[in-house]
Amino acid sequence: SAQDHRAMVRALAELLRLDAVPSEPAGELASRDPLAVRLVDSRLTLTAEVVLQGAEVQVMGEQGGHAWPGLKAHAKCPLVQVTVETRLREVPRLNVYAKEIELDLWAHNHRLGTWEPVLPACWWQVSYNTQRKPDGGPREVVVTGDLSASLPVKLVVNAPAVHLASRILTA
Repeated sequence: SAQDHRAMVRALAELLRLDAVPSEPAGELASRDPLAVRLVDSRLTLTAEVVLQGAEVQVMGEQGGHAWPGLKAHAKCPLVQVTVETRLREVPRLNVYAKEIELDLWAHNHRLGTWEPVLPACWWQVSYNTQRKPDGGPREVVVTGDLSASLPVKLVVNAPAVHLASRILTA
């Protein structure tokens, strides 16, 4: 859910901020490492490239006490690039970029017992960026995102898709 996503992002941001309060007194830290208390600016950069060979998500519903398949989506991505850059006491900078993501969406036809396409396979470009707001405080953030189709997107309107949409929208 969106709430779980926000909680995970918040937890990751807290982990990467590098501004935890030390549990030891400054004098204790200075006796072991004289430079530790003078740390003014530190930066950590993490870069990752992920290949998604394929993922499938099914959304199930319930009717009359029985679970029924509703929607099925597939995703495939040859390369997702993720960069996280953190500085002491500042909001982490996060960049996510995928040049090509293939997505498709299917609805289950209960009468025939088969899956029928709603959104046939199509290619998308995705970018997401968070960074410190220019002229803002160290914790003020600007978030930008872009989702664009590489080719025209075809949407199939058929009876199972309309039936499923009516059940979802009335729930």
